[in-house]
Amino acid sequence: QPVADNIAVADNIDMADNIAMADNFGASSLRVGSVSCKTLKDEHFAVLRRAFNLSDNFLQGNFHFSELGNGGGKGGDLIARTVDGRFFVKQLNVGDAKTLLRDIFLSAYVARVQEDSTLICKIFAAFKHESLGDFIVVANCLPAHIETWNGLYDLKGSADDKVLIDDGERVIEAHKRCWKLNWMAGEAFGCNKCIPVTRRRYLSGKKKAYNMPIHLTKEQKREVLGLLQEDIAFFTKHGLMDYSMILAVHEPPPGICQLTAAHSANILHSKAYASYYGGSVSVVYFGIIDFLQAWTPSKLCAHHIKTCCAPTPISTIPPRLYGKQFLNHFEWKLRAIAHPVPLPNVSAHFTFQAGQEGEGLRAQLESLDRTTCELRNKLDLAEKRINKLLHPGENLV
Repeated sequence: QPVADNIAVADNIDMADNIAMADNFGASSLRVGSVSCKTLKDEHFAVLRRAFNLSDNFLQGNFHFSELGNGGGKGGDLIARTVDGRFFVKQLNVGDAKTLLRDIFLSAYVARVQEDSTLICKIFAAFKHESLGDFIVVANCLPAHIETWNGLYDLKGSADDKVLIDDGERVIEAHKRCWKLNWMAGEAFGCNKCIPVTRRRYLSGKKKAYNMPIHLTKEQKREVLGLLQEDIAFFTKHGLMDYSMILAVHEPPPGICQLTAAHSANILHSKAYASYYGGSVSVVYFGIIDFLQAWTPSKLCAHHIKTCCAPTPISTIPPRLYGKQFLNHFEWKLRAIAHPVPLPNVSAHFTFQAGQEGEGLRAQLESLDRTTCELRNKLDLAEKRINKLLHPGENLV
């Protein structure tokens, strides 16, 4: 009996040692879809997976490499969503790998995002596919259950801002290239006949993305800017620039805004900011993506070229200036003139009992609904007057 006890104790010790080793060194491989892939620097990424309660098999049966395609960005990196929509698997190019796979950066990055007081999207793994190369697994900074967005924007606080989805419809990226001389001539002389509809819509979306305000409450703006300041300080410290803010706006049907926000409460993606402005309720999400670009000699060369011929403000500027421009833009764009979302209509969810007491309570709730409606109308009028005083001559959306 004592021998058996000793063997059991020894087995438990070995098991504990294996678990500790996995925590300290990460997994040597991950099952991505149906393919076993060697991990890269997983001693760091494993810490994040443990912090957010992700098992090492979170990609098993959850991805198809056949779905990989060009993400539409200038880099042309391959990208695809997982089956459940909660993650993106994105190709890791050489430049981004130089930033990401340094132990000093990874240690600082994990410490920054594991507490979840950040707008930076979360990278949960890096791996090598035998034939396709290196990839990272990034959490979707938007909730996967929302299929239709009123607006989805990629923002840098520069002339590179763009609309990805406008009123539920995807906007095609129609870039101007030097060999499309008719486009260049048409835009230079204001001749729209030479410019395709897709290009005109893309240009209109870029202007909208840069100029449109985002309405939040005072508390929400204070919170978002506080997180943004800390994130920008992190990027500047590590010499990074050219990152983007994914900003998504969802306007749920009346009465279910709080249910939408509650359903969106997930630590993997960004926080939902619900507010009331201009007669409607909107839920806004923020997430910083593509943050691995360092300031390199090629970026310095591009800076000088764009300074001469690109529309301003440009994105190709040194990290410290980029961070300042980025923060200043969002301090302007985020307007603290919205109101907290009113309480939902209790009468729609309340089961009344028969009798005088129930009828009396129903009458009180109906009166409260009418009062709330009147207050909303007054708030709308007050908002319009305040906007005219704060932003004279500006056409606010």
